[in-house]
Amino acid sequence: MNQQIMYEAARPAYVVGKTVNFFCGRPGNPRTGEGSFARLKNGDIFSLYSEFYGENDWSDYGISRISGAVSHDEGETWSEPFSVFEIPDGYSQLMCASLLRLADGDLAALFLARINCDRDLSQMFFARCIDEINEWSIVPVMSGEDITDYYHVLENDRLVQLGNGRLVFPTSFMPNNRSKDDLHAEEQYLTVHYSDDGGRTWINTHADLKIPFIRTKYGLQEPGIIEMPDGKLRMWARTGLGCQYESWSGDHGLTWSVPTPMEFFKSPLSPMMMKNIGDMVAAVYNPEPFHIVNEKPEIYLKEKAGLFYDRTPLAISVSDDGGKSFDRTYLLEDDPYSIYSYPAIFDGGDYILVSYYHSNRTDNF
Repeated sequence: MNQQIMYEAARPAYVVGKTVNFFCGRPGNPRTGEGSFARLKNGDIFSLYSEFYGENDWSDYGISRISGAVSHDEGETWSEPFSVFEIPDGYSQLMCASLLRLADGDLAALFLARINCDRDLSQMFFARCIDEINEWSIVPVMSGEDITDYYHVLENDRLVQLGNGRLVFPTSFMPNNRSKDDLHAEEQYLTVHYSDDGGRTWINTHADLKIPFIRTKYGLQEPGIIEMPDGKLRMWARTGLGCQYESWSGDHGLTWSVPTPMEFFKSPLSPMMMKNIGDMVAAVYNPEPFHIVNEKPEIYLKEKAGLFYDRTPLAISVSDDGGKSFDRTYLLEDDPYSIYSYPAIFDGGDYILVSYYHSNRTDNF
């Protein structure tokens, strides 16, 4: 599994962007991805991402740290990767990083820590950096039954600071009384965590959102949040129902509406990323929920097709009216032999950086 970073500038075409970096999987590093970006005070761009290492296990249960890379030239070239967060004692894995420049000027990071891969237990850690990259102050997000009774799933690039200073991020969660082989046997729910003291302490809203009326194997998964121009919060989540679902909050994330389908954002069981980019809203996602790769695998994959193989093409849709409508859509990738997912978006001012998984025509998803 690989992480690819794309540079997307305004171009009058349906396929946009160029590849500026490709962290390709190799022996001893079978997977990289699930990244996030932030601007450093010296003008450089800093990227965090999951780096799997050791045995050639690229699955979600492999061993991984949080690594980073720096660009000195607006994303055109990148440094060699370096370790930022190593697995602490008592944990088996770190992944799914978010980076954010806080309103007070500090750099913040958020990431998921899996405690035990055989019985799903997880924790999230929030970190502040006192020197931009090297020295981090780290605090756990959850305690008590949130750890012992439920398995929380955090995705990359999900940490948001609202206009009122509140920090928020969403997770999907499920009871953790199952083995990893039964991970999706029960419907998943969504909740939102927030902090009003700069990330020193965190509160779970226990929103407990789920798909109404419909029993579905996969439920609501891998949510994200964006603050709209009017101050309302819009949360989205992937589903197995052919589209993303959304929920709204008018009280800075404390309470949420019943989730409903996002008619425009048709997609397979694949995560979406949405972010404010200047006066625009940009969304990166897989726009075809029932791709032909699942109907004619002998043509496209040469082997049997299965879950996640329909994560192609990869598109970016742009809204010029604060997210009310998305009237411009471009393709970032369209190779039916490859899989693209877990995007992150960075606003470079007059350009956009997008990072994402790229299967590179392998069976790794």
